[in-house]
Amino acid sequence: MTSHVAESEGREQFVPTSARGRRTRAKLVDAARQVFLDVGYGEASATLITSTAGVSYGSFYVYFASKSEIFAEVAAEYCG
Repeated sequence: MTSHVAESEGREQFVPTSARGRRTRAKLVDAARQVFLDVGYGEASATLITSTAGVSYGSFYVYFASKSEIFAEVAAEYCG
């Protein structure tokens, strides 16, 4: 699997270049959007997001450093 990293919140973030990695990351972002809408930011968690996405808990931290990082990505989709 080929990938590269990007700097995010003071750490390197995995940026997938494989189709499977892009799908997993997209599932996480889609699930996070739904979780934030359903329960709000305060009640959202990596556990709830990964469960909703149908991916392993560890996958969350491969793609995102924190809940705030994935929230920022979801918010950026709405803000352009």
